[in-house]
Amino acid sequence: MEIDWFDLFSTLLQIAVLVFAVLKIVPQMRRYGNSAILVFLLYAFICLLLSDIYWLSLGIVHPDKRLPFAISDVADIGEQLMLASALGVIFRGIKCRKRLELFLSIVASIGLIILWVVWTEEWTKNVLGGISYGYLIFMVVLAAKKTNAFSRREAIVVWFVSFVCLVLSYPLRWELVEAHLIQSIFFYTPMLILTIWFFYKSIVAVRVILKNKENRMENARRAISVSASTLVWIRCCAYVSDGLPFAIFDFVNTLIIPFILYSVLYHERARIEEALGEGGAAV
Repeated sequence: MEIDWFDLFSTLLQIAVLVFAVLKIVPQMRRYGNSAILVFLLYAFICLLLSDIYWLSLGIVHPDKRLPFAISDVADIGEQLMLASALGVIFRGIKCRKRLELFLSIVASIGLIILWVVWTEEWTKNVLGGISYGYLIFMVVLAAKKTNAFSRREAIVVWFVSFVCLVLSYPLRWELVEAHLIQSIFFYTPMLILTIWFFYKSIVAVRVILKNKENRMENARRAISVSASTLVWIRCCAYVSDGLPFAIFDFVNTLIIPFILYSVLYHERARIEEALGEGGAAV
């Protein structure tokens, strides 16, 4: 079997980025204390790292073997739950209405589960993974709403494109249509455009942290919500793609990790310094 060099490079790059992230988090935990946010983020990155190591090892030892429910699937579920838990702690003090966001997240999660089951015929992995991923989607959407990270018009466009692409992925997956040009124009093109837009929003949010020393907590929360939204969007694109588009989105998934890492570390430094300045205790 031929080695997929791009996939190998993408996996090795993500492993390197995750090792770097872990090495950055641990000293911060020792310096400022074991905050729940850093613990959840650390475990999320470790789970993702274990998943990558598993896939790399499986590709070397058994390149043609695919297990229906493997260690990597458990690690992926753990990573999603840990990241969602970190967001829950970061934004727990901000109240907002969430009925519509909950409904849309459930619909999107059910849609992905159905697509995955039809595509791979694997029930255990897809149902459990769909539930945990749906929970992550909900927490990310809620974080974006609490920080006003996106305007109402932007949010409508994202939801609309998300559901349109999800619906289009069904006939394309079942090969009911053989129109690659239509597939590229109406399926992958809008996903790529929104991916670039999400990255632009993430870069702007992080630049605000670097330049603006006022409202540090508020800016950090917005950067976290935007970068986490970018991560979820990229994964949604990857999960309904295959072939080269999947490889591209999977590779881009690695590039947003440093944004999340830096935003959370900045948030924790600002939060703990603020708590110490007020004579309180950081959790």
